Parts: sequence; structure tokens; C-alpha cells
Amino acid sequence: MPHSNIYQKSDVKAIIEVKKHGFFYKKVEGTVRIGKDFETPLNTGIPFYYITIKESPKFTGVTRSILGERCFFLGTSHKRDWNTGEWKRFVEYIKNTI
Repeated sequence: MPHSNIYQKSDVKAIIEVKKHGFFYKKVEGTVRIGKDFETPLNTGIPFYYITIKESPKFTGVTRSILGERCFFLGTSHKRDWNTGEWKRFVEYIKNTI
């Protein structure tokens, strides 16, 4: 195989989408588009996880309804509060599911 940045599927243990800020959709548009954004990684058959430093409160519920426990929100947009323990939950979840 020629040099490539494409991994063999058998070598990939997880797909992790990491964001500084989550989604920037209008609320109605976001509820549909978030599901479409996750279609490709969810259909690979490889465990998929989503983590963001800050997420809009209006999209955390939508994201959780699609990904269940596989999404992690370290903080909330427009606030200075942090979800204490979320990073640890992310690390433990990854360790226990891969």
C-alpha cells in the first residue's frame, strides 16, 4: 500500500471527535443537522465518541439523545461553569469500552 494518512479499519480502535466549541446551528436546524453530522462515524462500526470543551445548552440534549453516554461536555457555552468530573468520566468511559 502506498504511503497514506488513511488507516486500515482493522487498526482503528475508536473515532473521537474533539471540539473547542460545539455546534453553531439555529435551534430547529441543529436538531436535524447534528444527527446528519454523526451519521458517517456512527455507521463505521467503530466506537465513536464526542467531546467538546464548551457546548450550547440547547444542543446537549439533542447530542445525548443521539450518542447516549458517548458524548462529553466539559463546560457550557456563555458561562464560566465547568462540568466537574466530566473529563474523568470521558477517560474512564474510553478505558472501559475500547
